[in-house]
Amino acid sequence: MKKLVLSLSFIAFAFGVTAQIDVNTVFMTEAGVQDAAQQLTPNELESEAQVTLWFNFTNNLNDELLPNDSITFGWEIDGVSQGTLIQASRNNPVPIGSSVNSFLQQTYTLPEEGTFEICVWPLYNPYDPNTDENTGRACQTFEIEEEEDEDPNSIAEHIAKSMKLYAGQNEVVIESGEAEGLTHVAIFDLSGKMVFNRNIQLSSQSIERVNVNMLNAGMYIVRLSQGNNVLKANKVVLR
Repeated sequence: MKKLVLSLSFIAFAFGVTAQIDVNTVFMTEAGVQDAAQQLTPNELESEAQVTLWFNFTNNLNDELLPNDSITFGWEIDGVSQGTLIQASRNNPVPIGSSVNSFLQQTYTLPEEGTFEICVWPLYNPYDPNTDENTGRACQTFEIEEEEDEDPNSIAEHIAKSMKLYAGQNEVVIESGEAEGLTHVAIFDLSGKMVFNRNIQLSSQSIERVNVNMLNAGMYIVRLSQGNNVLKANKVVLR
């Protein structure tokens, strides 16, 4: 499975020399989520998943932004312009020095792999319009990394190590560990002859007791398997 990881690259061009609107960061939530507090961490994002793009900006103008003040932002992905975003109104005024979370794009499909950079910058505002794309600009770089698929053999080994198999009084005891599902129990004498077989249903982290009082005392080999996969095979001594 491919995961999206946030690289350490973050660029913010905010020089603080003139009064302006400053974009601080770009982030994502699950598609359709209206609450910016539910921001996704990089490890929660998968390739080709649909997300909502957000950005956060601060009013560093010398004036409060009023609810009906129209402001405009430009944005791009990997240097390709995505047009402009016009914020025609807001529910509340934005005092000087206050920050606001705002939608950038309601639904965006993440790429399958590789890195991509999203940049946002302020353009028009009714008090001090910006004409320099590098002023108040913020860029965030994301990287999609492909996780290596787990080796089925290593998974089987892990499950086998989590199990315990031993003899009790006229019984074989199976501590399932992480194993679960329909399991075949086969018991062989030392000549290799199968002397017992039965299917049981294992649940993870459970203890199963298989009655073998029909077998004579002695040493046997107990094998647990699921389909063609042998989960565990142990020598046990029945008394």
